[in-house]
Amino acid sequence: MKKFILTILCNAVLLLTLCLPADARMTIGLISTASPSGVTQGNIDQLGKELSHFAGEPVKVKHFENNAALTNWLLRFQEVDAAIVPPSFITQHPAGALNRISDLHPQQTSAAPLALVVRSNLANSKTELIKKAFLDLSTSEDGRKALSQICLLYTSPSPRDIEVH
Repeated sequence: MKKFILTILCNAVLLLTLCLPADARMTIGLISTASPSGVTQGNIDQLGKELSHFAGEPVKVKHFENNAALTNWLLRFQEVDAAIVPPSFITQHPAGALNRISDLHPQQTSAAPLALVVRSNLANSKTELIKKAFLDLSTSEDGRKALSQICLLYTSPSPRDIEVH
Protein backbone atom coordinates (compact mmCIF):
# COMPACT_ATOMS: atom_id res chain seq x y z
CA MET A 1 0.00 0.00 0.00
CA LYS A 2 2.82 2.40 0.89
CA LYS A 3 4.53 1.64 -2.40
CA PHE A 4 1.31 2.36 -4.31
CA ILE A 5 0.84 5.75 -2.58
CA LEU A 6 4.48 6.62 -3.15
CA THR A 7 4.12 5.77 -6.85
CA ILE A 8 1.03 7.99 -7.15
CA LEU A 9 2.80 10.88 -5.40
CA CYS A 10 5.85 10.55 -7.65
CA ASN A 11 3.63 10.54 -10.73
CA ALA A 12 1.78 13.61 -9.47
CA VAL A 13 5.06 15.48 -8.94
CA LEU A 14 6.24 14.45 -12.40
CA LEU A 15 3.02 15.68 -14.02
CA LEU A 16 3.22 18.99 -12.15
CA THR A 17 6.79 19.59 -13.31
CA LEU A 18 5.75 18.96 -16.91
CA CYS A 19 3.24 21.80 -16.58
CA LEU A 20 5.89 24.33 -15.55
CA PRO A 21 6.96 26.80 -18.25
CA ALA A 22 10.15 26.02 -20.14
CA ASP A 23 13.20 28.21 -19.85
CA ALA A 24 12.35 30.69 -22.60
CA ARG A 25 15.34 32.59 -23.78
CA MET A 26 16.69 33.71 -27.07
CA THR A 27 19.98 32.17 -28.19
CA ILE A 28 22.24 33.83 -30.74
CA GLY A 29 25.12 31.87 -32.24
CA LEU A 30 28.29 33.10 -33.84
CA ILE A 31 31.41 31.56 -35.31
CA SER A 32 34.88 32.90 -35.83
CA THR A 33 36.48 33.09 -39.23
CA ALA A 34 39.58 34.85 -37.97
CA SER A 35 41.66 34.53 -34.86
CA PRO A 36 39.55 35.85 -31.96
CA SER A 37 42.33 38.03 -30.58
CA GLY A 38 40.96 40.62 -28.23
CA VAL A 39 37.51 39.01 -28.08
CA THR A 40 36.79 37.47 -24.71
CA GLN A 41 33.87 35.67 -23.15
CA GLY A 42 33.22 39.01 -21.44
CA ASN A 43 32.67 40.67 -24.84
CA ILE A 44 30.28 37.90 -25.84
CA ASP A 45 28.42 38.17 -22.52
CA GLN A 46 28.20 41.96 -22.92
CA LEU A 47 26.49 41.55 -26.29
CA GLY A 48 24.02 39.15 -24.66
CA LYS A 49 23.36 41.66 -21.88
CA GLU A 50 22.74 44.50 -24.35
CA LEU A 51 20.47 42.33 -26.50
CA SER A 52 18.56 41.20 -23.38
CA HIS A 53 17.92 44.84 -22.53
CA PHE A 54 16.41 45.55 -25.94
CA ALA A 55 14.60 42.22 -26.38
CA GLY A 56 12.98 42.32 -22.95
CA GLU A 57 13.90 38.68 -22.33
CA PRO A 58 17.11 36.80 -21.55
CA VAL A 59 19.47 36.45 -24.51
CA LYS A 60 22.37 34.00 -24.55
CA VAL A 61 25.12 34.57 -27.10
CA LYS A 62 27.02 31.38 -27.79
CA HIS A 63 30.34 31.12 -29.65
CA PHE A 64 30.97 28.10 -31.89
CA GLU A 65 34.37 27.02 -33.14
CA ASN A 66 33.27 26.07 -36.65
CA ASN A 67 30.44 26.13 -39.19
CA ALA A 68 29.48 22.50 -38.58
CA ALA A 69 28.89 23.03 -34.87
CA LEU A 70 26.79 26.14 -35.46
CA THR A 71 24.81 24.39 -38.20
CA ASN A 72 24.01 21.50 -35.87
CA TRP A 73 22.81 23.75 -33.05
CA LEU A 74 20.91 26.07 -35.40
CA LEU A 75 19.26 23.67 -37.85
CA ARG A 76 19.48 20.15 -36.44
CA PHE A 77 18.99 20.59 -32.68
CA GLN A 78 17.20 23.97 -33.08
CA GLU A 79 18.72 25.23 -29.83
CA VAL A 80 20.00 28.42 -31.48
CA ASP A 81 17.41 30.91 -32.72
CA ALA A 82 19.62 33.21 -34.79
CA ALA A 83 23.23 33.54 -35.86
CA ILE A 84 25.68 36.24 -36.87
CA VAL A 85 27.53 34.77 -39.84
CA PRO A 86 29.49 35.76 -42.93
CA PRO A 87 27.38 35.65 -46.12
CA SER A 88 29.27 32.56 -47.32
CA PHE A 89 27.70 30.58 -44.43
CA ILE A 90 24.24 31.05 -45.97
CA THR A 91 25.25 29.67 -49.36
CA GLN A 92 26.54 26.47 -47.72
CA HIS A 93 22.99 25.46 -46.80
CA PRO A 94 19.96 24.44 -48.87
CA ALA A 95 17.73 27.24 -50.09
CA GLY A 96 15.03 28.00 -47.54
CA ALA A 97 16.89 26.57 -44.53
CA LEU A 98 17.88 30.02 -43.28
CA ASN A 99 16.19 33.41 -43.48
CA ARG A 100 18.46 36.44 -43.69
CA ILE A 101 16.75 39.08 -41.58
CA SER A 102 19.39 41.79 -41.42
CA ASP A 103 22.87 42.85 -42.48
CA LEU A 104 25.46 44.11 -40.01
CA HIS A 105 27.71 46.60 -41.77
CA PRO A 106 31.01 47.56 -40.14
CA GLN A 107 31.74 51.26 -40.66
CA GLN A 108 35.14 50.17 -41.88
CA THR A 109 34.82 49.96 -45.66
CA SER A 110 37.27 47.09 -46.13
CA ALA A 111 35.22 44.73 -43.97
CA ALA A 112 32.44 42.71 -45.58
CA PRO A 113 28.95 42.92 -44.07
CA LEU A 114 27.82 40.12 -41.81
CA ALA A 115 24.40 38.50 -41.97
CA LEU A 116 21.93 38.00 -39.17
CA VAL A 117 20.05 34.80 -39.98
CA VAL A 118 17.32 32.73 -38.34
CA ARG A 119 16.22 29.21 -39.09
CA SER A 120 13.25 29.20 -41.44
CA ASN A 121 10.87 27.46 -39.02
CA LEU A 122 11.31 30.03 -36.24
CA ALA A 123 8.05 31.71 -35.22
CA ASN A 124 7.46 35.08 -36.91
CA SER A 125 7.02 36.79 -33.55
CA LYS A 126 10.43 35.55 -32.40
CA THR A 127 12.02 36.57 -35.71
CA GLU A 128 10.58 40.08 -35.38
CA LEU A 129 11.77 40.30 -31.76
CA ILE A 130 15.32 39.36 -32.80
CA LYS A 131 15.31 41.87 -35.66
CA LYS A 132 13.95 44.64 -33.43
CA ALA A 133 16.51 43.89 -30.71
CA PHE A 134 19.38 44.21 -33.21
CA LEU A 135 17.94 47.40 -34.72
CA ASP A 136 17.55 48.91 -31.25
CA LEU A 137 21.05 47.70 -30.36
CA SER A 138 22.46 49.86 -33.15
CA THR A 139 20.89 52.98 -31.59
CA SER A 140 22.80 52.55 -28.34
CA GLU A 141 26.45 53.49 -27.88
CA ASP A 142 27.02 50.50 -25.57
CA GLY A 143 25.19 48.25 -28.03
CA ARG A 144 27.31 49.35 -30.98
CA LYS A 145 30.45 48.88 -28.92
CA ALA A 146 29.43 45.36 -27.88
CA LEU A 147 28.61 44.41 -31.46
CA SER A 148 31.86 45.95 -32.73
CA GLN A 149 33.83 43.77 -30.35
CA ILE A 150 32.07 40.69 -31.68
CA CYS A 151 32.91 41.69 -35.25
CA LEU A 152 36.56 41.15 -34.31
CA LEU A 153 35.74 37.46 -34.71
CA TYR A 154 35.21 38.08 -38.43
CA THR A 155 37.69 40.80 -39.27
CA SER A 156 41.21 41.30 -38.07
CA PRO A 157 41.19 45.12 -37.89
CA SER A 158 38.88 46.53 -35.25
CA PRO A 159 35.69 48.06 -36.66
CA ARG A 160 34.79 51.41 -35.18
CA ASP A 161 31.05 51.09 -35.45
CA ILE A 162 28.37 48.81 -36.77
CA GLU A 163 25.19 49.69 -38.63
CA VAL A 164 22.23 47.32 -38.75
CA HIS A 165 20.09 47.36 -41.90
